[in-house]
Amino acid sequence: MPSLIINFGRPFPDLGIECPPAAAPERGYLEGEGERVGAIVYVRCVRGYRLHGPTVMACRPSGERTARWSPDVPRECRVDDDEGSDEGNNSDNPDSTGNSNYLDQAIIKSRGNPHFLQPDSQFWQAQKKRRGRLGLTEEEKTAERREEVESLPASCRLRPLAGPCRGAVRRYFFDPAAMECHQFVYGGCQGNSNNFQTIDECNKKCQTRE
Repeated sequence: MPSLIINFGRPFPDLGIECPPAAAPERGYLEGEGERVGAIVYVRCVRGYRLHGPTVMACRPSGERTARWSPDVPRECRVDDDEGSDEGNNSDNPDSTGNSNYLDQAIIKSRGNPHFLQPDSQFWQAQKKRRGRLGLTEEEKTAERREEVESLPASCRLRPLAGPCRGAVRRYFFDPAAMECHQFVYGGCQGNSNNFQTIDECNKKCQTRE
């Protein structure tokens, strides 16, 4: 299956350096913002398959005029034997227009996504229970996902913003689609509050529930 890259129009610092074309695993596709330094690409699997490996790749400088995708580790889409339904960890095809509301996309994607960074989080455990629950209609499932996303602190619901500056600072943001914290490259100015210096700080703000 050919790779698919979707552009959400997210601004990133333009250092004039590009990573090589990102490759999706077999039966997978990519969502991201191009190939320049600062770009973030999400690795997804088609319906009925689950991703084994990190869900996020960031284009980072690796030399004076070179860049690479990080983390550079193997990823594989395997048959999802644990799901118990006709859904995998993604919808059939992503919205290629990039016009959908960011949080609406997060609500649609949140149920069933794999969790590699925080497998013991409360959200992950709750989602495992929900995936095993039978009898809910699609409307009920969507309402359940919306309630969970909308219960997050406001900063945790923001789209990650690199800003217009040309720095390359490692930061972390909370992804409401995956319900976990991911690394991204911050330009150094005009970002937003979904921007944390450490993954622990991100988890404390967005993962900890009373």
